[in-house]
Amino acid sequence: MKSAEAGEAIGYDAGKRVRGRKRHVLIDTCGLLLKAVVHTASLQDRHGAKRVLANIHAVFPLLGLVWADGVCVNSVDSSLIGWAQRSERIEIVAVPS
Repeated sequence: MKSAEAGEAIGYDAGKRVRGRKRHVLIDTCGLLLKAVVHTASLQDRHGAKRVLANIHAVFPLLGLVWADGVCVNSVDSSLIGWAQRSERIEIVAVPS
């Protein structure tokens, strides 16, 4: 998203050189949108992934496997995988970016 309404929260992600907002989406294998979260660009991708996956098992109880971008689930910080298994009872598979 390139524009912001007056008073909207925007941020800057120095790593990706993105100013404004970022989107995290959860889609099924057919391409249907299940959930979307929009937040400031200054929020780390792994934290945005947690926001989109939070309470998802209550809405979609049959969801058992999530493919995530390798940026969200890297070897340095694999806390997203453990968090998803404990709190949301889903398995996350990292897809190389």
